[in-house]
Amino acid sequence: MEQNTQRFKELQPGTTLYGGKYIVEKTIGEGGFGITYKAMQQGLNRPVCIKEYFISGRCVRDTAAHTLQLQGIDDATFEKYRQAFVHEAQTIASLHHSNIVEVIDVFNENNTSYMVMPFIEGRSLQKIVEQNGPLSYNDAVNYMAQITNAVGYIHDRHLLHRDIKPDNIMITPDYKAVLIDFGSAREFEQDKTQMHTSILTQGYAPTEQYTRNSRKGSYTDIYAIGATLYFILTGQVPIEAAARITEPMPEPKEINPNIPDNANHTILKAMQLKPADRHQTVQEFMNDLLGSPLQPTDSKIVPPTPPTPPTPPSQPKATTPPIPTALKSTTTVPPTPTAKNEERITPPSNKPSNFLTWSILCTIFCCPALGIPAIVNAAQVDSRWKNGDYEGAEKAAQKARKWFWWSVAVGLVINTIYVIAELS
Repeated sequence: MEQNTQRFKELQPGTTLYGGKYIVEKTIGEGGFGITYKAMQQGLNRPVCIKEYFISGRCVRDTAAHTLQLQGIDDATFEKYRQAFVHEAQTIASLHHSNIVEVIDVFNENNTSYMVMPFIEGRSLQKIVEQNGPLSYNDAVNYMAQITNAVGYIHDRHLLHRDIKPDNIMITPDYKAVLIDFGSAREFEQDKTQMHTSILTQGYAPTEQYTRNSRKGSYTDIYAIGATLYFILTGQVPIEAAARITEPMPEPKEINPNIPDNANHTILKAMQLKPADRHQTVQEFMNDLLGSPLQPTDSKIVPPTPPTPPTPPSQPKATTPPIPTALKSTTTVPPTPTAKNEERITPPSNKPSNFLTWSILCTIFCCPALGIPAIVNAAQVDSRWKNGDYEGAEKAAQKARKWFWWSVAVGLVINTIYVIAELS
């Protein structure tokens, strides 16, 4: 009888949690400190992601009762890390940013703890690069602009993520970048010596994360951001920081000659071994990165005359832009000519300006909510033009200009209100 009993480490499909509120559908991931499931939330009938605190190699499961039992670890140690897991959930729940995963529930059951998050459709940057190859420069800038915006938000709240990497950045079908997994996040005081556990990912962690008692600051996450950009533009994981003391790291441009010189310089500066030699804020990083020419480049980028402002949409996200290069299939199928018109289409004489640089600047300095749609549309102008979709390129440029000027207008209004409030 004992030989026919199957024992499982993961919760099995159909398992109910939290009094039947959630029903497990499948296991989607596993790490050293947790197992992640896709589940369905009853009542609301929506898919969710549930992360279970489960120490690999130190926990076994009573399959029938679903409860955890410890092996090779004492109760006090398990409880210490379980409380850290709950603190992670509470930390994420306190953050409200469109590019940061949100926590919608946390509960204790089966002698452990669970956190519940919305299920994010899409792929990680790691998977995208593994399956499609390195990203284009424009797509990489689009995603990094969103992630640095999110990282700047958590730095303003004196938090370090400490585990930024391509595997922890999800890209949705409408190519929104979402930062996930705050299991290593810790509070910090800029450039102060602090005791933090040495949790790191080789290739993306700077030297100061290899020791518990070291100075940490925004530049700690900036190293990881630079390493992430290194990977998505080259397809290669950078040499780990500890090994770089004796082994030189290849420059990104040596691996991918298409990387602009300024982008190459920005990555190398962000990944300096000495914290003082790196960018000190994510805004410095993006300002440096935006000095890189866009591909293909325009000889001159001139802001157009502001159009008459249209009626602002109630929900900016309603506009669904085309899928970017990073999420397209690697095989491009040329458009089929119509039966009545087989002749070659002659492109217009002037390609519309893609407006990407101005859109990113507006996202950083004016209104992110309106600037991001501008970036999304601007990033499509060049790729549509190259594929022969001239009408689509013009429409994308028009949308980018619309969102850009709305971002400028809203930013000016907000700053004007702020100045008036300060003077009054």
